Amino acid sequence: MKVILNFIVFMVMSNACNDKVTTNIPENLIQENTNLQVSYKATTRGFYEKVWITKDSIYMTNDRNSQHVISQAINVDFWNELLALVHKTDLQQLEKLEPPTKMYQVDGAAMATIEVATNHEVFKTKTFDHGHPPKAISVLVNKVLSVKEILAKQ
Repeated sequence: MKVILNFIVFMVMSNACNDKVTTNIPENLIQENTNLQVSYKATTRGFYEKVWITKDSIYMTNDRNSQHVISQAINVDFWNELLALVHKTDLQQLEKLEPPTKMYQVDGAAMATIEVATNHEVFKTKTFDHGHPPKAISVLVNKVLSVKEILAKQ
């Protein structure tokens, strides 16, 4: 019963999001980024979380060895929204973004990074505080992390 209710809530939420956000992504951009992968990782000594998204699926693990991975097929509209956010992001500047806070340096927050792997290159941020990404990528980070709740309920 719980699984059915979660599925219904997921479907309603994904349809509600689809009504609000439209993306005009050129077909060639979608084709060029079929191997795109966006990964977010947050870690401390006692905490680990990794979320990664490909064209076909979303994945999450709380296991450093990735022995227990939760996955689900991705919604095409979600993928297109993520692709649009990646397209708006200056990937060349990711490694130069300065974090707004550095509490991770004194164990005040988990260390986090986001990585975008394209067909030809991998772009990665400097370490920033989990929950406090640089402003230039906050929308992208929040979009990636929005899948956690769906996957955690599986």
